Amino acid sequence: MKLQPKKGTGNIIKSSSDRLMAHLGVPLVIAALMCSALFATAVQAATLLDPRPESSTTYFGFSIAVVGDVDGDGVPDLAVGAPFQDGDFAVNNGFGPPQDVGKVWLISGATLGVITQLNDPYFQTPNPTKFGGFFGFSVAGVGDLNHDGVPDVLVGVPHHTNFAADRVNCGEAFVFSGRDGSIIFTLNDPDEAEGNRMGYAVASLGDVNGDGIPDLLVGVPKKDTPAGLPDVGSAYIFSGADGSFIRSLDPPAQGGRRQTAGSAQPWLMPGMLTVMAYPIFLLARRGKVGLTFLTARLARLSAQ
Repeated sequence: MKLQPKKGTGNIIKSSSDRLMAHLGVPLVIAALMCSALFATAVQAATLLDPRPESSTTYFGFSIAVVGDVDGDGVPDLAVGAPFQDGDFAVNNGFGPPQDVGKVWLISGATLGVITQLNDPYFQTPNPTKFGGFFGFSVAGVGDLNHDGVPDVLVGVPHHTNFAADRVNCGEAFVFSGRDGSIIFTLNDPDEAEGNRMGYAVASLGDVNGDGIPDLLVGVPKKDTPAGLPDVGSAYIFSGADGSFIRSLDPPAQGGRRQTAGSAQPWLMPGMLTVMAYPIFLLARRGKVGLTFLTARLARLSAQ
């Protein structure tokens, strides 16, 4: 025997659920909108904008690093690079302020406000140079190197020009004090070759030379080998105590063998011989066919 619901029970249940949703629907929608607004506000508060926006591209945020607590509020702070930021001084060079000078800002991790602005020292006075060196192309926190209780910052300038030697894109790197933005060390390419682009990448190392102070690593991606192979690249280790050059890290030879300028790869020789021999074979084959055809033609003419 099946139990049948009383007449009208289903309608009562349906109408009750509708009334419940009608009562709860509006508060639920309002709660959802409030949560969305709070989430959007939180995202907006975490957005870090260029402190000095320009009409042209600055590439603010191209490089970024956590550098430790610079302002002493217990929250780790940030170094943010804008390597295409223009210079501060307009001079008579046809461009106005030098372009692509670059800047780095130390940003509070708690408030996202600017703590310190780091500048390329070569462009702090009016400079007739038209283009800068992409200061801030790379940044790294390196710890407290000058022992003042505040972490310091390493900044790469890969397109720096050696004005004294008139060599472009040699590259350079600077260690700045996190306390006041002053320069602690200037790291120069011991090779000083044009186009090496030292400072393309920078990093903090452990204690390499055993003096108890972390050392510094700077990338040199366009350095040639002593044998003359172009753009093989290298990396330099500098002392964190005084900024002196310790040694270079050169890439291992490919395939376990070091290739020198003017020497061919072993696998290349058979391939070259094959490529050269095949057209000769075709020409010889065509010549043989042509010679046979010509001989047969002459024989027929003689028979006539």
